[in-house]
Amino acid sequence: MKKKIVLAVIAAALVLAAAIGTTFASFNTESENPGEATITLNDMQVALAAAPGDDNTETIPEAAMPGQEVNLKEYVVQNALEAQAYDIYTRVIIDKQWDGAFKDELDAGKVRLYIGDNELNASKVGQVINDWFIQTADDEQIILYYTKKLAPGAYTDSSFINKISFDADMDNSYTDKTINVNITVCAVQATADSKISTQAMFAEWGAYPVIDEETGIITNIEE
Repeated sequence: MKKKIVLAVIAAALVLAAAIGTTFASFNTESENPGEATITLNDMQVALAAAPGDDNTETIPEAAMPGQEVNLKEYVVQNALEAQAYDIYTRVIIDKQWDGAFKDELDAGKVRLYIGDNELNASKVGQVINDWFIQTADDEQIILYYTKKLAPGAYTDSSFINKISFDADMDNSYTDKTINVNITVCAVQATADSKISTQAMFAEWGAYPVIDEETGIITNIEE
């Protein structure tokens, strides 16, 4: 008999990072559901959302079964008005962790996340998939950089999550347990001088992006 796996609704919170200097800014937002939490700094807003025209009626279920797959498309959108804001670079941090005392006992790797048809795991680190550079991908944390600049009012061209799956071999030890999947969106201003944007990302995130000076596209992330 299959046992039920309880999947918690993600706790909503907002985190604000101070502006760095006067030529560029950084900010973070942590959100429960698409479009419900936004944060503004120096006339910028960022949120999780469904892309225009994309049917995103599927949400994270309150309960899931071993072997189940759930379609869930998540994009990033910059909500600021064009006259009030500027282009940004953005990254997404996804943390998976079993709730409470079970954090160290149960395997978070049995809940898998996908971008396109690709599972986000260690084998994909250093690759660009659907315009997302995968910096980190292990059982508990995934860090993605959107390689393109995101203009005011624009959505990312592709989602950073397409699907969540639950391993079929989850046994009775997972029955009625809760896994938290927390998504944090961070961004820095994209300046005309790519060196300044690089400095902003290094100062705020501790990562050194390689940016093509002609296209403004991130081609690699160095630490």
